[in-house]
Formats: sequence, C-alpha cells, structure tokens
Amino acid sequence: MKDNIQMNSENKQALSLEILIERIHRGDLEAFTILAKKYQNMAFAYAFAMLGNFEKSQDIVQESFLIAYYKMLELETPAAFQGIELERALKLQKYFAQPFFVMAPATKVPGKSVPLAETIKVCNKILNGELDSIPAKYFLYIGGDESLVE
Repeated sequence: MKDNIQMNSENKQALSLEILIERIHRGDLEAFTILAKKYQNMAFAYAFAMLGNFEKSQDIVQESFLIAYYKMLELETPAAFQGIELERALKLQKYFAQPFFVMAPATKVPGKSVPLAETIKVCNKILNGELDSIPAKYFLYIGGDESLVE
C-alpha cells in the first residue's frame, strides 16, 4: 500500500527513519530507495576502506542493502528496526577497526591479516543477524570471527 503523496527532495530529507521503515514494511520501494541513498555513501566508504577494491565494495554494499530490505519486510514491529539497525551498524563500525600491523605499537594489539572472503563472511553474518547475541564491544580489533568464540 503506497502513500499517495508525491515527494519532492525536501520531503525526502525530512522523513524520519521510523516513517521510512513503516513505509518499507508496507512494500513501498520508493521509501527503501530514499533510505538506501541516505546510507549508501557511508556503507561504500566502510567497504572500500576494508577491501580497497571499487567493484567489490559496490557489490558488498548492494548485497547488504538487499539483505536489509528483506529483513525489514520480516519485522513484526518495524519501529524495532531502528534499534537493530543501529546495533548492527555499530558492530560493523567496530569490526572495520581491524588490528593493523602499523598500529600495533600504539594499540598493543598485534596486527592481523584477514582474507577478503573472511571479511565478507563476517559482514554478512552481522547484517543477517547471526551475531545479534554478541555485544558490539566484542567486535573491536578482532580480525576474523574466530576471535568472537574465544
């Protein structure tokens, strides 16, 4: 059920996250497009910082938004998505703070090399909700997801 209001660019910016999620939950693709455009640059910047590859970064961001869309449709209470979304974003942010070799002397955390496939696997687990039971604080400087079970 789509709102019959024709939206101009000012209206799009003024929409709250809660309203957008409600509209998405009702199947409004325009609302999802607005939401995706709002966050796509941030998501791409994180992906590119981790992967260093333009095309792969685009792919992971696109896949992440598709996962988010389908997860929003599954919600029984769409307003709850805001909390879930923020928690998962925080986990991604902390996960992207990988233990870099160059920072080891300052952070006292030894550097780790994490293969691209492992990075994508962990990002997908975070976005799919498979790691929702683990608090965000445990994602900082972990490298791969094997550190989460230690």
